Amino acid sequence: MQHADISSALPTLTPTEQEVCRLIIGDKTIQEIASILNKTPNNISSVRIHIRKKLGLATTDDLRQVLTETMCIRI
Repeated sequence: MQHADISSALPTLTPTEQEVCRLIIGDKTIQEIASILNKTPNNISSVRIHIRKKLGLATTDDLRQVLTETMCIRI
């Protein structure tokens, strides 16, 4: 998935949030994302919370599914 695709589909997200979204769509775990981005798992969990808030999602919503559907709709 291209960076431009995510930034145009989700322009309200920060570059870090967009990168985390790309990795979530790529089916990476919190630990894998933290390792890839050289961040702590707690930091990645916080970023995921910010993404959920910006997208208006409940904690019960499947973030990966919502992001995948959003990207499919936008492409």
